[in-house]
Amino acid sequence: MAFDGAVDMSGNVYEWVMDWYKADYYRSASARNPKGPSSGHGRVVRGGSWGGSNPSDFRAAFRFGRKPVTTDDYLGFRCAKAP
Repeated sequence: MAFDGAVDMSGNVYEWVMDWYKADYYRSASARNPKGPSSGHGRVVRGGSWGGSNPSDFRAAFRFGRKPVTTDDYLGFRCAKAP
């Protein structure tokens, strides 16, 4: 099915992203392929997880920040390779 990858992005675990987190970053970021702030206190976590309690938490675009040393049952990562 063509949507398998997109469906997998929500409901399993929140996924770690390499970008540093800044709550208001997108207010001043480039509209195309923003790279994220150059530093910060936490990394971005995205997606939806069974650990969320608010329906808006299940959007693939949902994001928040966590310190990189954080571990929990609802945090994970996605393995990927270039095409």
